[in-house]
Amino acid sequence: MPKDIDPNVVAATVITELVKQGATSLAGTLKLPFAKIGDAYQYSFKHYLSNTLARCSKVKTFLNKDEPVNLLDTYVETTFNCGKKHYTDIELIETLEKLKTIVVLGSAGCGKSMFMRYLLVSLCQQPSGRMPLFVELRNFTGFHTKELIPFLYHSVTKPGGVLTEDQFKMDLRAGRFYVILDGFDEIDHDERKVVEEKILDLRTSYPNTIIIVSSREDERFTSWSNFYLFHVKPLDKRHVITLIQKSNYDNEIKRKFAKAVKEKLYDMHKSFLSNPLLAVMMLITFKEIAHIPEKLHIFYDEAFAALYFKHDASKEAAFRRKSYSNLPIDEFKHCLSCFSISTYLKERFSFTDAQFKEDMATALKLAKSTVNPEDFARDLLESVCVLQKDGLETVFSHRSFQEYFSALFIARSSPAAVLKLLTTLCRRYNDIVIRLAFDMNRNLIEREWVVPVLNRIIDATANIADEDVLGYFMPLYGPMHLMSRNQGATLQFTHQEPTELGLICGTMFRLYPDRWKSLRWGVSTDDRKIIIAALAKAEMTKLLRVDGTVQLEPADNEWLRNTSVRDYVTSHRSHFRRLRSDVVASLKSQDIMLEGLIGSTSAL
Repeated sequence: MPKDIDPNVVAATVITELVKQGATSLAGTLKLPFAKIGDAYQYSFKHYLSNTLARCSKVKTFLNKDEPVNLLDTYVETTFNCGKKHYTDIELIETLEKLKTIVVLGSAGCGKSMFMRYLLVSLCQQPSGRMPLFVELRNFTGFHTKELIPFLYHSVTKPGGVLTEDQFKMDLRAGRFYVILDGFDEIDHDERKVVEEKILDLRTSYPNTIIIVSSREDERFTSWSNFYLFHVKPLDKRHVITLIQKSNYDNEIKRKFAKAVKEKLYDMHKSFLSNPLLAVMMLITFKEIAHIPEKLHIFYDEAFAALYFKHDASKEAAFRRKSYSNLPIDEFKHCLSCFSISTYLKERFSFTDAQFKEDMATALKLAKSTVNPEDFARDLLESVCVLQKDGLETVFSHRSFQEYFSALFIARSSPAAVLKLLTTLCRRYNDIVIRLAFDMNRNLIEREWVVPVLNRIIDATANIADEDVLGYFMPLYGPMHLMSRNQGATLQFTHQEPTELGLICGTMFRLYPDRWKSLRWGVSTDDRKIIIAALAKAEMTKLLRVDGTVQLEPADNEWLRNTSVRDYVTSHRSHFRRLRSDVVASLKSQDIMLEGLIGSTSAL
């Protein structure tokens, strides 16, 4: 695939091929000669497509913030799991025509956005009669209406374009577009349900359109019955070395780091190195830090220190990037943590100039800092490069920095703030903020949040018998549903929208993963027989023929208590009570030890 492309030429070729392959139907729709149809499409779409290609084929990476580089010079092959099958990025692209609708899922820094850009460039360089529409869903929040089709239309058509919205819909119906929706997880949380419904409706109303969505991992996607879920696989050793070799960094450091990765470093720190973002951050810290910390928050702290002090160590002589604010590192981190938490709570990941000034002023007021906002902003953009320009907006170099510094703010907050913040942030269960804060200050988090919310969970279900399966789950997760997929080949119990307590339960599962190994949630072979018999009795066997969900009612307790779900309720209750008991005992032990130390000091 050519690395250097002319966006204008490629865009014109893509649109020409689209018109050529759809000539007959387009002529009937627009009632224009072929040449005029081509002109209409070029006028309406070329400006958008060439600009998008120019932006996506050149990228600013963690190591290239001053000037964009060719995407294909830095891109490393992405691999995926879908069910039990494994795919390369090329194989995924080749199967789009067959699968039609997919979701690309992965953790922070795994390379989702880079792949989505690679996907756009690949589809444009091999035109097939469909035009790729690349849309960043974070922009949906500011759109004047919460309708997806108008949002797509106005995102990709030139103002005053010849094609109307109705004609755009006809093209969608005819399958003339790849709709690439990047960053579902960057939509405001309160709007995700609406956007989810609109995407599913797009799939139903325009089945010939190929739809590709990217997001962090989210359980909601398991219910998207017509979408194939592709999970980004961690980098293996070979791909990590390729990533290092392609990085724009000191060649000697790259050589030594690649050698260390090949010999032992990858096996010792696979959890870090298998993530592209963390691998690059490790490269930056490799020269100065003799060890690689086991804790993620320590790694981020050391990586930031490398950016703050040593990012220019590879440059000639004693070059030191200018600092505008002249803040010591502890005050700088405090101000940055205030900026991060204030924007994170707003679910704001990119900023217009006006928003940036507003959020910076709020953050420095929260930090009680007298530093000049413009100087601090320039340091974030130029000195430590935690932020960067993306077109007309400012964005974090990577969202994980926003999450790390938000966690740092929480770990240093007052007890009352911890309780409110963590309870609010439980709904952001795909992010790493709570886990990082927990690792930074476990004592504070357990004392001021874990114990109080465990009390709430246990009290909410204290008077509900184990036999009342649906009653037990109601205050925690809301109504229980039975979902059928693949014409009944897969049956599972689900909850559509968990309550606040349900989100807290999920957070406990992630904070104390080793405690839940014996807790099993699923439909066994025996359960399946009971479910099918219950559906037949209720004359609902059609659920097995048409994929969908049905909400279970109190009468269903009669057969539910004969399934393994009843045992799950018993185990769920006992696990949470045991967790509370152990955490309270641990905190009490610490208090006794501290009192003993204070007492012995007083005696002196």
